Amino acid sequence: MKAEFVRDSGAAYMKLKAACGTDKAQMKMAGGNEMDGFLRVSERRVNDESCYWYDISSLIGMETIFEDKEIEARDMRNLAAALKRSVQTVREYLLDIDGIVMEPDKIFTDAERENFRLCYFSGKETDFEEDIKCLFEYIIRKLCHSDGEAVAIAYGIYKRINNGENNPAKLFEIEERRGSQACEVVEEKTEIKEIVPETVYSEEEKEDRKLFYAVYALAGVLGIVFLIFLSGAVLPAFRPFGAGKAGCAGVCVLIGAAAFWGYRWFASHKESFIKVTTVRTQTPFEKKDVRIIVPDKMNDQSNLTVVLDGMDANLHYLKWEDVSGAHKYEIGERAVIVGCDAKKADCAIGLPGVSRMHARISKEDNAYYIKDLNSTNGTVVDGKELACFELCRIRSGSKIILGNVECVFI
Repeated sequence: MKAEFVRDSGAAYMKLKAACGTDKAQMKMAGGNEMDGFLRVSERRVNDESCYWYDISSLIGMETIFEDKEIEARDMRNLAAALKRSVQTVREYLLDIDGIVMEPDKIFTDAERENFRLCYFSGKETDFEEDIKCLFEYIIRKLCHSDGEAVAIAYGIYKRINNGENNPAKLFEIEERRGSQACEVVEEKTEIKEIVPETVYSEEEKEDRKLFYAVYALAGVLGIVFLIFLSGAVLPAFRPFGAGKAGCAGVCVLIGAAAFWGYRWFASHKESFIKVTTVRTQTPFEKKDVRIIVPDKMNDQSNLTVVLDGMDANLHYLKWEDVSGAHKYEIGERAVIVGCDAKKADCAIGLPGVSRMHARISKEDNAYYIKDLNSTNGTVVDGKELACFELCRIRSGSKIILGNVECVFI
């Protein structure tokens, strides 16, 4: 079920359309009431086909927020409360529980991450049990594993889901934190032999040692001959082949000149002594699984191993100007949130028209992209206005307008 994001009359909407139709009565009930915990939805018909528009103005998708951030305990408490409230609301309105959409890119919240909102759509092809399980598998992968309370809440709900619990009061029960939890996070990699390994070809430069040894041997022979004739030029007893003093000196001059021109030739043709070979390497496909083991007894001590990825020093910048002068912010490997709120944005631009969390710049496969985060005044890249959550590639020199602020990506 693919969503489309649009702007209309200053508001932002998410559009959903069912492949096999929807239950009109249920969608009418959802659209005609202010359902607690759900997005407002309205039906619009285009070419005799129904499309449902969900109002997401000033909201940000859950998947976007946690793309580079970990899910903490407060997020789990708020999300669990929202899920529990949504199930209760659906039952109050006598709607089908399978209509609750729980895909991470279709769950929205405010910038404070306090109020999560879901959408109701009766045209889904999956059921509640399947959706809630997939949601918490996503949550477990995004958890802050050093936060004992977050792990306890998420793992506890996930365990009850697998046990078949269908009472929302018990399913989304939040366990109290008892000190700092020592949890074990086990990362397993399994090689999948059925998938063809990735083959990478690379070129390596190696010295042709045989040619180098031949040059060194020739230089050694010339050096020995030069010493013999130099000795003959000084001492008559060492003159070879009955040569005279002048003859020995002439041979020394010739050998010296040959050595000089030979060195110059070798320095200019050194590349020809290096051969390029192609190296073929195969990397097997590996599936990574994360298992979280929560012990029954909580401890105050926990061992945490942190692995930091190396960062490339090749940086770009986002540049803009205000009354105080020119400013620029480094854009590296990690994603950067641009906005006016210094507490929530990495790159804070405190100018009119910039939303608190306006846009996100990230690097994927050696290319940079910008995504509008449902900003109030929109994002324009090189003259093109982006739709809500639309991903657009940017290059060095791209002009980016955030609200009323013109920036340059360099």
